Amino acid sequence: MDSRQHQVLGRVVNRSVILFFIFAVPTVAASIYRALSQSWQPVFAIQVAMLLVLLVILLRRRQLSSTIKAIALISICVLASWSALATFGIMAAAGHWMAALSVFLIGMVFSTRGALITTAIVMAGMITVAVLVVSGTIVPITPPAVFVFELSFWVVELLCALIFMAVVLPTVRDYKFAIQTLITDSQAQRDKIAYFADHDHLTGLPLIRLVQDRLKMACIRARHSGGTVALLFIDLDGFKVLNDDYGHEAGDACLKVVASRLSKRLRGEDTAGRFGGDEFLVVLDHVTGVKGAALVAAQLIALINQPIAFGDQQLQVGASIGIALYPDNSGDALQLPSLADQAMY
Repeated sequence: MDSRQHQVLGRVVNRSVILFFIFAVPTVAASIYRALSQSWQPVFAIQVAMLLVLLVILLRRRQLSSTIKAIALISICVLASWSALATFGIMAAAGHWMAALSVFLIGMVFSTRGALITTAIVMAGMITVAVLVVSGTIVPITPPAVFVFELSFWVVELLCALIFMAVVLPTVRDYKFAIQTLITDSQAQRDKIAYFADHDHLTGLPLIRLVQDRLKMACIRARHSGGTVALLFIDLDGFKVLNDDYGHEAGDACLKVVASRLSKRLRGEDTAGRFGGDEFLVVLDHVTGVKGAALVAAQLIALINQPIAFGDQQLQVGASIGIALYPDNSGDALQLPSLADQAMY
């Protein structure tokens, strides 16, 4: 049982304990009334005992586990159902409602196999009582034709219906909410997995596959509009020395700061991505030829050259940038990264 199911079960069981106790008090009072007006029956003693058990569970509900409380409630429902049917026959309201509640709780607590076995036991008990009543071995204390006109019958009928609805309806609501939450969380997990499939875990920048997709789309737009797309290949100077001297944490901090500076400088239609190691790619959409690309490259070099705070130290790296243009240097978008890499040398 996962945490959500356990939370729902806990709420249902605690709610049910309180409702069962509220239900049991007038039920026992009605039974005592019957005992005074007619005669004392064994079922009345069972009802009093169940009321005391419910009181103990109610007082110790914080110490008992949800599963133990649920099994206790199921046992009470089953005993109430069997004893009511045996005492009052087919007209016993508690016999039907409590059996239905027991099956409902069984479905929440047990696995499919356990639920089927437990439900079969409940049904076997009801069938046994039915056989004993039909055969005349057990004789209801009040004939059905008379019992149906008694006030106590309708009081118990209404109370059973109310407790059934009070347990089932909020439980359905809780499960619907849990399912909706699970779907939302699952979608968020899928979105997160999909995001990190195309984005670098360290810097959050797009990886090469996503950069290539955006580069191809930018080239398609440039082909239709007659514009120019620039691809900048950025290699950090001095990064290996920094990583060796100050450690991988300093190197990771440096890469994250560089990525942040690139992203903040670029326009919304541009893309900065991580190529791997200390290398980055930048796609500039609709630039004014090589001069416009060179101007952006110079600005990026100046940003990268700025000191990087790491603890009480100031780190610094430089950058070399190669530029390739579409369609000036190549009409194939996928060739631009290698051309920009070569342009650095």
